Amino acid sequence: MKSINFRKKRMEEDIHQVNTKRARKMRMISKSGGVAWELPHSRRASKVASRRSGKTRFPLPGASVLPLVAVGKIIQ
Repeated sequence: MKSINFRKKRMEEDIHQVNTKRARKMRMISKSGGVAWELPHSRRASKVASRRSGKTRFPLPGASVLPLVAVGKIIQ
């Protein structure tokens, strides 16, 4: 029981660290405004799309939606 709680706590700490896989993922989602994850296409497509949108930051949140949709359609 103690170990489970401990592990949960560790995971929560990890999110705040800079270079854990999960932290990077969280940052990607927040950068793309979570748009890529809400679009109805395959998980792989949404991953790639969110990664791309994370790399190129758009001044307007609306602007990031268009390339994401395009990327999703191409992959499908």
